[in-house]
This record gives sequence, structure tokens and C-alpha cells, in this order.
Amino acid sequence: MEISIKLLSDLCCYSGEVYNTTVDTDVVYDDYGLPYIPAKRLKGCIREAALELYEMGLLPHYNAIFGKEGSDASAFTISNAKLKNYEEIVNGLNQFEKADFVNQQKVLSLYTYLRTQTAVDTNTGTAIENSLRTLRVLKKGLIFHADVDLKNNDYAEEFKNAVSMVKHMGVSRTRGLGLVELKVENSLSTSVNHVLFKENELKDENKISYTIHLHSPLICKSAQGNQAKTEDYIAGSKVLGLIARSMGNDAYQKVMNDIVVSNAYVSLNDNRSLPGRNSLQKIKNQSYVDGKMEIVDMMYFKNDNDKEQRTPANIDYMSDQNEVLSVEKQISYHHQRPSDKSIGRATSAAGQFYQLASICEAQTFKGFIYANRETSKQIMDAVSKLGQVRMGYGRNSEFGQIDFTLDSVEDARNKETLIHDADLLLASDVILYNDNGMLVADVNVLKDYLNAYFGVDDIEIESPFLSYNAIGGFNVTWRRKKQIFSALSKSSCMKIHSDTGFKASYNHSYFVGERVSEGFGEIVLEKTKDTDCVCVYKPFSHKDIEDSNVDLTVINSLLEKEFEEIMDERVREVVSNNHMSSDQLNPALSKMRLLFKTKSNYEDMLHEFDRLESANKGKCTNLMKDLPMKVLDELEKEIQKKEYADFKLTWSETKKFDKLYSSYIRELKYRVKAGE
Repeated sequence: MEISIKLLSDLCCYSGEVYNTTVDTDVVYDDYGLPYIPAKRLKGCIREAALELYEMGLLPHYNAIFGKEGSDASAFTISNAKLKNYEEIVNGLNQFEKADFVNQQKVLSLYTYLRTQTAVDTNTGTAIENSLRTLRVLKKGLIFHADVDLKNNDYAEEFKNAVSMVKHMGVSRTRGLGLVELKVENSLSTSVNHVLFKENELKDENKISYTIHLHSPLICKSAQGNQAKTEDYIAGSKVLGLIARSMGNDAYQKVMNDIVVSNAYVSLNDNRSLPGRNSLQKIKNQSYVDGKMEIVDMMYFKNDNDKEQRTPANIDYMSDQNEVLSVEKQISYHHQRPSDKSIGRATSAAGQFYQLASICEAQTFKGFIYANRETSKQIMDAVSKLGQVRMGYGRNSEFGQIDFTLDSVEDARNKETLIHDADLLLASDVILYNDNGMLVADVNVLKDYLNAYFGVDDIEIESPFLSYNAIGGFNVTWRRKKQIFSALSKSSCMKIHSDTGFKASYNHSYFVGERVSEGFGEIVLEKTKDTDCVCVYKPFSHKDIEDSNVDLTVINSLLEKEFEEIMDERVREVVSNNHMSSDQLNPALSKMRLLFKTKSNYEDMLHEFDRLESANKGKCTNLMKDLPMKVLDELEKEIQKKEYADFKLTWSETKKFDKLYSSYIRELKYRVKAGE
């Protein structure tokens, strides 16, 4: 189902941020400048209204629908409320992303106003000094839509009643802002195809590729438990939990030891990236030149005479073509209103302000699932039943809405060769136990694991570049925190050597250590290099947009704003080329202003001037002939040629005349004042 939100008055859905020095209280909007209503705010307003019904005995299943803090989850999930045809509008903006007339603030200005307000001293009745504030508000009449997934249809009627009770939201809801109308609209649920290959493609041992595309921000909490920090990847344990919940506990217990799920890392052009090596360093303050940069792999660096000051390259992820990738993250601000509803707003004392870090939406992550044929069948069945998928912290509102698909399958057994020397990259954190059963982050213990895994006893580790990470977590079944300990971190790298050699494959993932089913312990062997030089590149990706799914309404509105700015410039040029003195111009302008109030088109006004019998008749007529209406047609063709061939000015003839001559009279007034 879907909730529609119609703004019956201007609304300020506060983001907790300011814009430059011009806006003190700003609204929430995305990277494109399109405003939205966060799901957490929307859910909080619905819950507040439902509580009133519950206290009057009209909502008996309140706790079942909305859950209890710290224990029971709510019976529904809700997404951010976005503008109608949001995806089509975004596609249209992407088509013109490099155009000067498209930017975040210009797009936002189509949907918002700026208001100013001040505080008044009750004793003097005057404004308090330095109390002037600027507030950005969404325009009255906008309509937003939020997707809702109600898990139990028995609560549908009660949920609709709670939604319809919401009448206000946002900042200053008791001061004229935030009057809204909410409705639940039923819609047919669309089936989602999560598995893109057939069962007959399975092998005895399978490597299944999965993709996660974010439709909303995703929170992947770190082991430190800091809500203002999120990991920049999706842990295999989250995907494993998704599969386990769909399978059911009994079925999962039977196959849990046969599944290995890798972490999902950010992808480029449908290819999974890997963490960048710790050993990569660059010259201090070195930057990209023509999209590329030559750096040094310190595992191979042997120039003792080098005098350059080097720093870590800090490459988060790298594609197989050495393209440098990073994950976009964001901070969002939230508050919990006081339990005393008479206060009516969040305060630092009675309310609770907090912030959440998350991975930004519209990013794609890829990983792999390793399983035998029978287990792979069960995974396919479980994933195909998922429906709408949400993941991570806060997934019931605002966060964690994703597309999850199993894309393809291939044989997990690669052609092996005898390897004596290789570079080893830790593609995920590695958990190790020593002989005494203690958790350690020791490279010597890693060597013992490698010997045991590859069936040799002479692997040696050389030139290690290590980093460490805290590992923890939360057991949902037991509702207890897991032990926090240190482990060798992803991005650690080293050389390995074996005199006898061992059979393995290059650029193939192996899993060593503990908790490998959750994505830990992934290692990748790479061929040794002949040089210490590594050339890395900035990524380039082209956005493919289907014309059938493009809404250019916003583009046309932006071009009309651009048109108006160019029109004002043309008017100023006409005025600057007028050589009449102020004494001549002032009486002619006075008559023009008087007639402009009574005439609605250019021809009528010019005809009226022709009928005048005064000394200023010629001056008035010349002023009008200096700026004929055909100027607008010329400007329209200019924009069509420069910006967009299908641009069409939607102003009526009356509006064209009003816009052009309002600007003309304004500039002539400035000219007269300047002459004085």
C-alpha cells in the first residue's frame, strides 16, 4: 500500500542543517535538490496520532502495530515520502547533469520558499536584536508518496485510521506551518524477481553472484556501536541473516555449515571491487593528472636513495582495472519528542537529539555466496520468497530499502596451478585463534592457518603491511552483544613464499580463519609484480537512461527560470542603450507605468500611446518599440539552440507581456534614479 501526503499549508521538515549564511532552518532534500519527508518523521507522527486513539480505546492493537522500544518490532515498514514520478524526474536531471542551469539549489527553489521571522521583546514590543532567522519551507499543494508494507492485513483498518488522524507535521506546526492530509491508498503489490538464473545452471560447487542496490540509505553499524559511524560495506552476516530468516530456523540449521557468504563491496560497471592495499603510498599532496596517478607499492619499493616524503594512498576500494572507488556516506539528524505532549517540540532537556551515519542511497554493492548444489537450490527458493527487502539498522523506517538479486552462478572450482610466490590481500577481516584457543591478530598465526588450508608446512610471510580492526556484533536471537576483539583488518597485505609450492588459483577468493560463513577470512592471491609502480585511475561510468522513463517537467521549469534571467539581462541591455535624459525619460515612464496597470498586451498599450496628444507621445512610442514582444521568441530559440531543442515556454501571452514589461519598467526606474 501507499501513503499520500498532501501539503495543505507550507511545511518545514527540518534537516538539522543550515545552508550557507542565507538559510538558518533548512528542509530535507537529496543530492538532486528534490525535497522528501524522512520515514522516521512520518512514522513518528503516525505513532503519535495512533497513541491518542489507543488512549481513547479506539486502537486495541497499538503495541502490535508499532512495536515496543527495545523488544518487539513494528508490524509495518515505511519508506521516505518522495515526490510523484521521482525516478522519472531523476532520470531527466541525469540527462542534463552537466548543464549549468541544473544544480541542487535551483532544483530545490522550484519546490520551496524562503520565509523570515524574528523574536519580539514582550516588554518593548520591538524585535530582539540579532533574532532575525530565515526558514525554508516546502510549497503548499505539493504531494508526496511513501511506500508501506503492512505485514499483517488484520491491522489494515486500524492503521488507516491512525494515518488519517495525522493533521500536522514538521517545524512550527503550532504557528501555521505543517498542515497536511494523509491517506492510505491501496495498490496492487508487484512481484519482484530476485533470482535471475535457472536451477539447471547449478554446478556441484557454486559461486553465486549477488547484487544489492540501495533505494534508501543503509546503516551498517560498526563494532564500536557508535551510531554516528557506519561501515562502508555490507557484511556477509547481514546477507546470511536475510537468507536464514526466509529459510526458517530448522531448515537453516541443517545447511548453515555449507554456506559461505562474502562481504558485499561497492561495484563499478557490475564488477565487485576489492579493498585497496595498505602498502600503496603516494607522494605527499600528489593528485590526479588527466584522471590517473602513479603511486608506489611499498612491498616492492627498494630505492634507498629516494628522498620523497610519502603518505598512505588511502584507497578504500579498487576495481580489477585499478580504478579507485569509495563509498558515499551521510549523517542525518533526528530527535525524539518529549513524552509530555504539552511541550509540543523536542528540547535538549526533555527530548532526545541524535544523529545517524549511513551509506548513501543509489549505490550498488556486489558479493558472492558459495554453496553446493543442494544448498544452492534451497538458497534460490528462500531468496525468491523475499518480496520487498529491507536490511540493516532502522529498516522499518527510512533506512535499508534495497533491491536484492542473485544475478548469476558459476563453478566455484577454478583451474589451479602450482604457486611458489604470490601477493596475499586480506579482502575481509580475518579472525584467528592461537594454539591456546585465544583470539589473536598475529601474522604468525595466520601463517599456520595458511599452511593448514593449502596442505603445506613451509609458507613464509614477507613484507607484511597490516592494519587491525575491532570485531563485535549483536546476537538477535539471544539479544546479547557479541564479544569485541581485535582482528587483522581488510586491506592488509603481504608476500608469501613456499619452496615446495601449493595448488591454488590467482584472483580467486579463499576463506581461512573463523566465522567464514559470515564473510570473515576472505583472502585473494595475486601474481607477484615486476615493478613497484602502480597506476591508479579515477572511475568513469556512463548513466544509461531510457527515454520512456524520463520526466522533463522539472527541466522545462529550470529552463524557464534560465529564460527569465536571460530576459532580464536583455532588458538591461536595451535600457543601457537608451540615451534619453532623466528629464525626458521620467514623464514618459510615468505614463507607461499608468497604462501598464490597465493593459494586458503589447498591442493595446502601443495603440493607446499612439492616441496620446502630448509632447511625450513620441518618447513613449519609442520606448515600446525599443523592446517589442518578438524579443521573447528570439530568446526561446536561443535556449533551444544552446540548451534543449524541445524547450517550450509555457507562459501565456498575457504573462509574457507582464513579465517582460515589469522587468522593463523596473530597470527604467533604476535608470531615472541613477540620473537624479
